[in-house]
Amino acid sequence: MKKFISYAAAGAAMMMAVSCATTKKMDVSELSGRWEITAVNGKPVASSALESQPFLGFDVTEGKIFGNAGCNRITGGFSSAGGAGHITFDKVASTRMMCPDMTVEQNVLQALDKVVGYKSAGAGEVALTGENGSTLISLKVIKPEIDAAGIEGRWLIRPRRLHIQLHLMRPIGHSHALRAAIHSEAHSRPTIPISDSTSRPRR
Repeated sequence: MKKFISYAAAGAAMMMAVSCATTKKMDVSELSGRWEITAVNGKPVASSALESQPFLGFDVTEGKIFGNAGCNRITGGFSSAGGAGHITFDKVASTRMMCPDMTVEQNVLQALDKVVGYKSAGAGEVALTGENGSTLISLKVIKPEIDAAGIEGRWLIRPRRLHIQLHLMRPIGHSHALRAAIHSEAHSRPTIPISDSTSRPRR
């Protein structure tokens, strides 16, 4: 009997641990970067039939969004004041170009207006949700074509024979910050230091 109780308690503990792991809410910082819009209101987006690939980008430092709804570029702001898992969009605007099919774009803009939350939908995927928790917009992370770590080092720029030194800094969302310094082959000191703040060449 005691063994049965012990097994039951262990089983309950494991179920609680799995439940906590699966219900852990994403921090808003994890939204940083660009995301492909793969579905709207449960309907897959056929990007091949659109003028542009629909995507949504998050600048979590500035609290802004950017992207494309399938035809026009979109910009706006967002708030996560409700804490992890909560998000709302405001002042969402788009350019005014007309395309043969505006259905997806209209659906994206209408859905963004109804979003109140977000949650993980698997590895590299996020669901933007409505009031009742249903998925309004499905997102899939867009990975950089070139890993920032792969370009760290010293590079020669022709024909001006300048050297550029790239230094990999801390990761920011799905990308990395780089600090660069450009050197002339005729000088030993940097002629155009590039960092977080703008500076002029030394004379």
